[in-house]
Amino acid sequence: LPEGPKLALGILHTGVVSMDWSRAFRDLQLPPGTAYVFTSHWPFDVSMNRVCEAALQQRAEWLLFLDSDLIPPPESATRLMSHNLPIVQGLYHAKVGGHFPFVMRRTPQQGPDGKPMSVFGASEFTPGAMVPVDTVATGLLLIHRRVLQAFKDAGEPWFTWTMGRK
Repeated sequence: LPEGPKLALGILHTGVVSMDWSRAFRDLQLPPGTAYVFTSHWPFDVSMNRVCEAALQQRAEWLLFLDSDLIPPPESATRLMSHNLPIVQGLYHAKVGGHFPFVMRRTPQQGPDGKPMSVFGASEFTPGAMVPVDTVATGLLLIHRRVLQAFKDAGEPWFTWTMGRK
């Protein structure tokens, strides 16, 4: 691995952050030399792809996405990295629509539209459990460099957002 920071922290900024987010950001336990990549006011996929490219250019071993409206526990980054998985998401719940967790698995019980259903009800998740899933949100998502590089080598975009586009 080329020498670079252990972690690049990619923050997709929504334009305003709360005092709670500011405190949580200050308290995040990050490896020494963490690189910061901020994006603002771009479409989601453009912002995320810019962050991925910056993480590769900075030679970071890991990329952690953190949305600027998500309040993570202080040990989030170190806990996710400790699993040493190519991709791992920190569980969090939707702010609307029943507050379901943002993790999904395609199952025979998928919705009538063929989309995956939530794996857990809000009260069913066991804290600290690792569960394989098919779909995750990106608000607290850790990706290893080799995944980013594999997509780049294949000429594939890391993220594509089509909802609402014509």
